[in-house]
Amino acid sequence: MIRQSVTATAALLAVASLASLPVATTAWGATVQGSVRLDGKAPRASTRTITKDIEVCGQGERAMDQVVVDKGGLLSGVIVYIEGEIDGVAVPDKAFKLAQKECRFSPGVSFVPRGATLEIVNDDPVAHNIHAYEIIGRARRDLMNIAQPNQGQTDSKAIKPRRGNVVQLTCDIHDFMRGWLFVPDNPFADAVDGGSYTLEGVPAGKRTVKAFHPVLGFAEQEVTLEEGKTATVNLVFKAGK
Repeated sequence: MIRQSVTATAALLAVASLASLPVATTAWGATVQGSVRLDGKAPRASTRTITKDIEVCGQGERAMDQVVVDKGGLLSGVIVYIEGEIDGVAVPDKAFKLAQKECRFSPGVSFVPRGATLEIVNDDPVAHNIHAYEIIGRARRDLMNIAQPNQGQTDSKAIKPRRGNVVQLTCDIHDFMRGWLFVPDNPFADAVDGGSYTLEGVPAGKRTVKAFHPVLGFAEQEVTLEEGKTATVNLVFKAGK
């Protein structure tokens, strides 16, 4: 579950700036671009001891659910997306990739649009499983539990949570493995690495741009998009002092 300490350690602040620029982008739709920042000190990650398969997993302590932020406050490990279902937009027919490598989920925070296929591979010479839970408030329910005993084994699964958008990934064999999967209701999403994002081809109209972080929660801002133009939306999470 998203760590309960979030409510005590992080208050969320929506948008630092919002502007529309008359720049042609795609043949249809609009582009949304911007940055994602943390205002304040990042909360300290919890740790778990690596206790098994140390020749592959490493040894010592493994940080869980880190807040990765650079000196300027730019965040990584964030999913930015357009909120809600959008009429006439199809589920992507490509497979989204997830690996279990060196006893980590890679990427650690990723996204798969609702109904799209997730392709999972075990890249390690040790057994893993991927046990995923749909997070619904303070509750969670099983979404999938797939054993991957063999290196190179690949399994595919259509991702269709019933009620939520946040999915926690675990490995029952290695309790120091944890990852996060966000499931937006449309394909307009981007995984943020280094603080910047771009969403292209978004249908024009009034939209809500949101950011998800597994520790910090959500930030959001409404924007009115114009056909063939670019809107800049900079989102800010405000951490507790």
